[in-house]
Amino acid sequence: MAKKVSLIICLVTIGSVLGLLLTGWLAALHLVNTVFFCSLCLLIAGIMLLLLEKGFFDRLVVGFKRFFRSFDKSKQFLDELEGKKQHLPRSRTFAFTMPVLLSGVILFLLTIFTAFLL
Repeated sequence: MAKKVSLIICLVTIGSVLGLLLTGWLAALHLVNTVFFCSLCLLIAGIMLLLLEKGFFDRLVVGFKRFFRSFDKSKQFLDELEGKKQHLPRSRTFAFTMPVLLSGVILFLLTIFTAFLL
């Protein structure tokens, strides 16, 4: 996992430097700003993946299914009569959730610290 985190951090930093070189705005402040926005994107993506993994939206999905099924009373009655229960959807697991989240946090904290030094 440490290799994945360091790879993501290196790719974001190299991409930010190359992007700044191509635009001609190579300055420390612009580099910190670019890496900061990239780290925010990684952080948001990691948090969303973590929410999906932990099943945060599963109850919401079941609630919507129950709500839309309530319009068809005959099917609802048959399901209750047969004793069918609502099953929660299975949560997915992603191998890249923690590396993305950790690299976003590390880059975020690094850019916050660097911004105070500038």
